[in-house]
Amino acid sequence: SVLALAVEYKADEKHLLNAVVEPLFIPETVSILKALEQFRTSKNYTAFVYDEFGNFEGLVTLHDIMEEVAGELPDQTEIPEIIKMASGIWRVDGEAILKDVERITGFSVPPSEHYQTLAGFILDYLQRLPEKGEILDIGTWRLEILLKDTTSIEAVKLTSLKKAKTAK
Repeated sequence: SVLALAVEYKADEKHLLNAVVEPLFIPETVSILKALEQFRTSKNYTAFVYDEFGNFEGLVTLHDIMEEVAGELPDQTEIPEIIKMASGIWRVDGEAILKDVERITGFSVPPSEHYQTLAGFILDYLQRLPEKGEILDIGTWRLEILLKDTTSIEAVKLTSLKKAKTAK
């Protein structure tokens, strides 16, 4: 989200501008085919709907329109991100499934019935919620807490100490 980026980059204008997307506005009288075309050309997934007087009427998503055309579709689920920042360094959402983290980064931990996500592993490992900026060295890996709220870990910087050494 833009708010998370603002916190992480201390409102660095360049990073925030890259995250901002021009909103899509669609009149409530537009046909489904025309709305689909507007979604396609704008590359948005959500649009503001307005009436003939310019009053806001609500939101419509591409998913809503596809359901009108094709019938009930499964709800979209947000896939936690694992972003490679540099050689041996990733930014990982706390909700990322550990199997995906291992497949993409090589970071692995013993399986447990107590956790499935990176945040769950960290909470189990520490037995408490870490502070933002807190660093954990686990084997040949360094985990830095980038973002957290009052009850969860939102983002972690995952660094392979082996790969970081060889990249220098």
